Parts: sequence; C-alpha cells; structure tokens
Amino acid sequence: MAEASTTVVDVDDWLSSAGSHHPTTSTSQPNEAKQIDAQDADADAPTAPPQAVPYLTLFRYTTFGERCLLVLAAVMALAQGAGWPLWAVWFGEALGEFDPDDLASVVDNVIDHVRLIAAMGRAHHMFQEYEKTLEGPQQQQRVKAIKTALVVFFSFFTQFAAFALAFYYGSIVVDREQCSFTEMFTSLMGVLFCGIQAGFYLGMLPNLAESQAAARSVYKLLHGFFFKEATATPKLPLPLQGEIVLRNVSFAYPARPDARVLDNVSLTIPKGKTVALVGASGSGKSTIVALVQGMYPISQGQILLDGTDLATLDVDVVRSQMAVVAQEPRLFHDTLRNNVAYGGGVGPRPDDSAIEKACDMARVNEFVGALPEGLDADVGEFGDRLSGGQRQRVAIARSLVRGDQIKVLLFDEATSALDVHNEKLVQEAINNASRDRTTIIVAHRLSTIQDADVIVVMEHGRIVEQGSHQDLLQRRGAYYALYSQTK
Repeated sequence: MAEASTTVVDVDDWLSSAGSHHPTTSTSQPNEAKQIDAQDADADAPTAPPQAVPYLTLFRYTTFGERCLLVLAAVMALAQGAGWPLWAVWFGEALGEFDPDDLASVVDNVIDHVRLIAAMGRAHHMFQEYEKTLEGPQQQQRVKAIKTALVVFFSFFTQFAAFALAFYYGSIVVDREQCSFTEMFTSLMGVLFCGIQAGFYLGMLPNLAESQAAARSVYKLLHGFFFKEATATPKLPLPLQGEIVLRNVSFAYPARPDARVLDNVSLTIPKGKTVALVGASGSGKSTIVALVQGMYPISQGQILLDGTDLATLDVDVVRSQMAVVAQEPRLFHDTLRNNVAYGGGVGPRPDDSAIEKACDMARVNEFVGALPEGLDADVGEFGDRLSGGQRQRVAIARSLVRGDQIKVLLFDEATSALDVHNEKLVQEAINNASRDRTTIIVAHRLSTIQDADVIVVMEHGRIVEQGSHQDLLQRRGAYYALYSQTK
C-alpha cells in the first residue's frame, strides 16, 4: 500500500515566502525538515495574507525569543492603550455621570411659577438654589476632565513609546544587516497606519459613553413605567367588562417603603357602577386610582379586573380601555381637535365624527361655537387660553373619543378647582360620560358625588364606611361628619 504524501512546513519557510520579494542579505541551507513535496506544494503550502507581509517580514529577522518579546509587547500595548478607555466607558468613570433630574427640577419650578416667585421676592433665593444645585455637576465635570486627560495621556504615551521602541529595535536590525532599511520602514509604517485606524475607534469611546448614559436613563423610564410587562400570559378577553375588586390590598410608595398609604383595603366595584372615594387628604384615594391603572406593583393583596389578577395582565391592554381625568388636566399646545384626538391612543386617529360626538358628550360644543376657528382653535401652552372648566371638559372629551372601547373611567378630583358654575357643567359632563361605564370618582366636594351608587369613606389608608348617600347620613358616622362640615 502506497503511503500518503505528507507536507512539512517550517515557520522560517513561511516567513521567507511571505517576504521573498524583498532583498535579503542572509542565506540558509535547506534540510530535510524544510522540504515540501512538489506535487502538493500548491495545494497544501500555507500562504500569508498580503496584509501580514510587513509584520512577517519583520519577524523573519528575529529569533524565537525575540518574536515572543515582540508579540508580548504588542499585546501589552494594545491592552494598556485600549483597556483604560474601555474600562472608563463600561463603568462610567471617565464620563463623570451625574443625574440631571435635580437641576431640571429647579429650572422647571422657576419657569412654571415665575409670577409667584417674582411676587414673593424669591428670585435671589432661586438663583442661589440653582447655583448650589450646580456644584455637584461642576465637581463631577472637573473629575471627568482629569480622568479623560489621564486616559488620553496614557493612550498617546503607550502609542508613541511603542513607536520609539520599534524604531530603536529596527535600527538594531538594520545595523546587523539582517534586513534593509526599506523592509524595516515598511513594517513600521504598517503598524503606524493600523494604530491610526485604532485611534479613530478609541476617539469614539467618549461619545459611546455619553450615548450609553443617556440611553440608560431613557430605558429606565420606558421599561420601569410605560412598558411594564405582564408576569404571565394575559387571560383577559377584550373588551373589558369593568368589574374591579381590591382584595386585602396594602401599598407603600417606593420612596417611603415604611409608610403604608393603603392598609388591607378590600373593595368591590361592580360593572357599570359609579363609586366615589371621599376622605381627608392623604387617606389613599388617589393611590387607589393609580393602582387600578397599574402604575405601581402592590405590596400585598390583589387587584382583580373581571376576576383576573392585574399583575398578570399587559399594562397596555389595561390602559387602552381606561380613561383618566385629573384635577389639573394637561393640554398640548395645539388645536382643540388634536387635543381631543390624542385620546385615541396608539390606534388609528379618530375621525371627525368621533371627535364631535365626544365633544358633545363632554359639553365642549357649548363654548366651541364662540371661538372663530371652532375645534381648530389653538388652546395655547398648557391650554392657558381656556378657563379651568373648559380645560376639564376638553380632557373629558379626550377620554371619551375612543367611544365604547372605554369601559373604566377614573376622575381624580376633576371638579375641586372649579367655581360653582363650571363645577355644575363639568359634573353634567361626568354624568354623561359615566353611563354604562365603571366609574371611580375621587372628590373633596361631597355635593358632586351624592348620586354615586356607592360612596366609600377612607381614613388613614383604610375604608371606614361605604354605602349610598342617604344610608351614610342615617348612620351618622364619618361621612355624616364630613357632610356636616361642608354645609
């Protein structure tokens, strides 16, 4: 049986073939270990990539020990030159990150309350507070500058030190006549251009660090609030029926985990009924509204929608069938039409007929007729061209523009800041909106919730009474005391 031909390749032969187009002053005698079967040479002999020729040419004139030192030096230089910037990027040390929320809060307070600040003579105090808030970011920027300077110094020092050592060693090789100056210079130029390209990438690292810092804050907001994922596959059929059950619910806000806002609250709200929550400030009324929307995870107990635990549902599915009207509604600096249409959510934009129907139910049409542009009138910044009652009615229309898709309405003290006339108009709009919908109303003015199916009285995070208006008056308990104070 004929033996299979074998190919034995020596490293020196490979390096010699890679740099054979360069003149050389050294010669070597072939031996048996360096012979290659002529029939298999083209197929089996490895070839060096063209990009590697300058480096391999330099290696050709070194001993094994020198090659090891060159490789080790290159690896160390790369690790040192890139290690510090990369470490700074991933751990945020070179950037000197700071939380801009405190600074933005001061600016927002000044802008939103500029008239109040001027009237109370507090402008100088606000300037001092702003300067004090700036001290932290300024110090962090100083640290950033120092660390960035150290990183840049270290990178450039390593780079130019490597060039200096390389030219020094190259001069020794040329002096030994182990290679020509052209071969040495070609090899070093290859290293130089690779270093320049690597420098471009290193120069992008500060921008990458800043982008990562900005992205972290955005993703923290999105995934922690807007895009809260369900803990299990949603079981709730669409559309909602509207039954809401709170079963032994306890809750404390994350900022004050030791202070319970709700303490073992149990409440059943039947489908299509109106439930009013009354009580002193801080008793937990608005917290119930927030928890029903899935704004926070509860500490203890369950909130059930149509018998399904809210914690197992996709928050987008839940909120798409709820509408909220707050005490101080926020309107966009846009037209009335677009502000109402914004309530359409992520679906197709509501058509004009749906917008007009919602405006009619919320009694927006009563003042739109007096505007020259009608629904195309600009409401101004935050709706400041409208009165408080008009803004509330626009907010109610916005909550109703999705029509029958809305099964749950939440009114958080929607009439508390209105005068008697506007309160009556808004209350009529609320009554129109709540027909055939499950409705939760948080109110301080008891005159606005006397027609509710159930009135729930809360004190210190607990339910102390519940029943109809007449039933609670006859009991002469907590509700009777509240009602007597308003007369």
